[in-house]
Amino acid sequence: PSYNEDAVFASRIDHYVMMAVADSHFGQWAGQSLLAGISVECGEMLDINSAFKVLRKLCDDWSDKLERSETAFLMTCLDTNSGEGFGISFGDSSTLLVNKSGLHRLNVKNNQYISLNNKSAMNSKVANVFNFRYQPGDLLLLFTDGIDECHYRNPDSSVNDDMIYQLFREYHENTKEFVSQLTQLALNGVNGQPGGQDNIAVAAYLFP
Repeated sequence: PSYNEDAVFASRIDHYVMMAVADSHFGQWAGQSLLAGISVECGEMLDINSAFKVLRKLCDDWSDKLERSETAFLMTCLDTNSGEGFGISFGDSSTLLVNKSGLHRLNVKNNQYISLNNKSAMNSKVANVFNFRYQPGDLLLLFTDGIDECHYRNPDSSVNDDMIYQLFREYHENTKEFVSQLTQLALNGVNGQPGGQDNIAVAAYLFP
């Protein structure tokens, strides 16, 4: 199919910044429906417990649907006053915190995907839940596996952490250009290997 099965969401409410990416399989419905629901309910998702409450409600609303689609899902919510944040991850997308000292992976990929047949996965025991702290100048980066598996199902010949960190060093003062360069690298492929073999969604926030 020609449509993009990945989706991205970003919002700021007072001193909270929320970002999310989704990577659907078997059609785009699950990921886009989940992010559309979050766009309405994001003001009620400012801590882990309330976030899961909203996510379970959104999944319950799928009960009358006839869709095969499932989705990887990754969200972060950060408090710009406290310098703290949390994240919830299902599937194979990535969250990185990048700064001058290096690149730090915040989530652990898993094989849990959200669908009509797997709504029970939407709980804190199954999800990868993480907390983090940040400093001014840090970059929070979320992306689907179209980046680190741009050579489809071949992460060893796709964009890796060292390449991401090098781009951060070159473009750390221009987040828009950093994301553009990262996306283009994944589309082109690295070291003569194929690229652009999966859809891409990226969200990034540079802490002032």
